[in-house]
Amino acid sequence: MAIFLILCTVLMLAGGMLVTSTVAAQTFAASLIPQAGLVQYRASNSDQWKNLSETQLIRPGDQIRTGNDGMAKLNVVGGIEIDIYPTTMVELNALSLGQESGQTFILSHYVGHIFANITRTLADSDLVQVILPLAGTRVRGTQFWTFVHPQLHVAVIGQENDVEVTDANDQVYTVDPEKFVYGVLQLPDPVPTCTTKDFLKENSRQVFVEVPVVGTVERESAIRDFLTDFVNSNVNPVMRAFVRSFLNMEPSTLEGMTVEEDDRDLREIFSTIQTLNLTNFDLSKFLSDYRSYWASTYRSALTALFPAAVCGNLQQDPGETAENCPTDFDTLEACGNNLCETNRLDRRESVVNCPADCLPYPGFAQCALRELGGVTQPGGGEPGGGGGIPVITSTPVPVSTRTPTPSL
Repeated sequence: MAIFLILCTVLMLAGGMLVTSTVAAQTFAASLIPQAGLVQYRASNSDQWKNLSETQLIRPGDQIRTGNDGMAKLNVVGGIEIDIYPTTMVELNALSLGQESGQTFILSHYVGHIFANITRTLADSDLVQVILPLAGTRVRGTQFWTFVHPQLHVAVIGQENDVEVTDANDQVYTVDPEKFVYGVLQLPDPVPTCTTKDFLKENSRQVFVEVPVVGTVERESAIRDFLTDFVNSNVNPVMRAFVRSFLNMEPSTLEGMTVEEDDRDLREIFSTIQTLNLTNFDLSKFLSDYRSYWASTYRSALTALFPAAVCGNLQQDPGETAENCPTDFDTLEACGNNLCETNRLDRRESVVNCPADCLPYPGFAQCALRELGGVTQPGGGEPGGGGGIPVITSTPVPVSTRTPTPSL
């Protein structure tokens, strides 16, 4: 049984389901189901993003991204489900099925949060892989969360069964639901538009976070850094309430706050994280609460209606309002402050309208994902009958940051 994370999972299909008539693997499509807010996809042969309000077939090379309030599910017949949360971008690299080669599913995760749920028993001939922009991270497991920060830090958290993570130096970590792996990439200044595998290996490190946390500088730092990344990658009221509760801070009422008061409130959270006493830190409870936050608390708050087809073009078109298309009504005055503010004051940022904060280095991320595309299918075969993991052939096209223009 194999899952790799650059992320890889291998699954067993129901007898006869989608089996091709030939030995060669056959490409087919996944189904993307928008569930709330702004969900977009871009076909591999197009440079235009399309808003979704109904199920869309997704084929290899297609990209998916979500706005500040967007939520979607990617389904593959045979038992693969990927939950895609706000301000997230992914690309489907490969999807095929053969009688002998099994099913191949390869997804590149540029930024944001996803939950992978493999609902079938896995077989050695099947390959499910989620690639992260960090050298050599691979995972085996049937349910797991992956997080990619805008600065390309990553986290891998298991939910069911063990998750195997292999770092750039082939160090293998077995992660159960009581542990997690946090990876950091040291980006140079200025950040180049592309990268190499050697650079990724030399400038990344993974920390295996388990008990005891106290007494190990790397683990203590990883907890604080991960919490900081969690906050600044998706600033919203639900997250702030969750973090304040977890840190045993006094609850705060954000509604009606001035900009200065809101700034103080957010700085207090960051300051408390950095001075957090980890002596009695309950890692198991934290990971359980973290999973519940995404699966239930935050998920239940994502109820926005699907916007109009033109929402997301940074033009305030007739019929659009700040309520039904917040992406186009953000002035973007705060864009560039290193906080991806999905719901803070009047700010509604995401990868769609503020890549400067939410996906600042798409070219670098794409090169990193391509550099990590050399893992072959278990047993020495090539995924889908090709030459290893297909490289990313399309270029992400985030909308340029600019001030929305009111319609006349």
